[in-house]
Amino acid sequence: MCVISIVYFFYSGYGIASSSALVENYALAYIVFLVCLFLGLSLASGINLRRGPDVLARNSRCTLPAESGARLEIWWPPRFASYCAGLYVLANVVQLIISGNLLNIFQPIELFTGSSQGIAIFEERIARSRNGLWVALSYVKLITLPFFYIELQRRFGTRWASIFVILCGLTYLQVAAADHWGRVALIQPVLVWLFILLLNEKVRGRSVAVVAVLGFVVLAPVMNAVAVWRRGGSFAGGGSLNANLSTLAREEFSYPRLYPIASAMGESGDYTTRFMQWVVSLPVPGLGNGSFSVTRDFSERILDIAYGDGGFYVLLPGWLGESFIAFGSNFFVWAVVVGVLIGLLDRLVSKTPELVYFDAFLISLLAVYLRSVSQEFLAQAIGSVWLLLISLILNRLGLFGRQGKVAPEK
Repeated sequence: MCVISIVYFFYSGYGIASSSALVENYALAYIVFLVCLFLGLSLASGINLRRGPDVLARNSRCTLPAESGARLEIWWPPRFASYCAGLYVLANVVQLIISGNLLNIFQPIELFTGSSQGIAIFEERIARSRNGLWVALSYVKLITLPFFYIELQRRFGTRWASIFVILCGLTYLQVAAADHWGRVALIQPVLVWLFILLLNEKVRGRSVAVVAVLGFVVLAPVMNAVAVWRRGGSFAGGGSLNANLSTLAREEFSYPRLYPIASAMGESGDYTTRFMQWVVSLPVPGLGNGSFSVTRDFSERILDIAYGDGGFYVLLPGWLGESFIAFGSNFFVWAVVVGVLIGLLDRLVSKTPELVYFDAFLISLLAVYLRSVSQEFLAQAIGSVWLLLISLILNRLGLFGRQGKVAPEK
């Protein structure tokens, strides 16, 4: 809840507060959405709203692998988890080979300067979506992702430097394979690492906040330059700190100015059915309306340019704007739905000690995608737990062989 409140403020509240017209029209909606989001989260997860983030962080999910190894077999056989983690890494390597960038991974400057820009970014995304092998590997990566974090936790425990290097290295491979040097790629491995430290009580929330602020200041010129590069310009940093921070704030926190367009899209009611069909289709790729993208529709509506055409780029409605599109004047319904789905994930993951590092990944994913739409977070978060749930069911039924025994407490 603490993460949601802070990040949601920056990507919605800050922009609303910058304009008296936005305050008048959307301040109440901002508060209602946040309250309903927490209501859904609380109903599904059973979290006591009176408990603070430090208490939640200590709520049994900080048990280290050495202390909980006896429980591991009851959820999934260790060998199965190892195979899935290896398959996750292999899928990343194969995608890197397909991309043709395997030989360039030791030349990051050349890899960056030769990466896709402008319209080529979307052209390559469309081409990859038509490549059956690439799509299959992406789905393999999605469903085996939790086991990568299970193995990371089991094998590296509290070797924090090694964990950080592995997370950054894997992110670099993924970025190189996809030719996608976005802002998320710069910050997500660091966020995962910080949340791992936080959940293991190696740092406190205040320390994480300080690191996040300092990182924001240091990376501001780099993130601005990357944004210019991706739109087809030259990678050139520079300028004063205030200028860079102002530019980044304008780029990142000003999306509430687009809320009137999001509200107009939701007035027709056409998107409500599409959103609910999309939610139902999450477990099975290709079912129903699984390819529906609200950011794509939103951007096409504003730019009057089709996805992939020259001049197209992505505009983000934010979670509040997305709720206007989804349910119009009943936007709070979407907040409750999203809260319930996040709460169910929390119940599954945060109470299981062996999933501490995967929990950190989900928290970082939530922090990152609070800037865009909940659809992107839910697609990855919910999609990634299905093999985990299937392995639990099969193991409980004894179909994996002999079940593990819980070691008696001494």
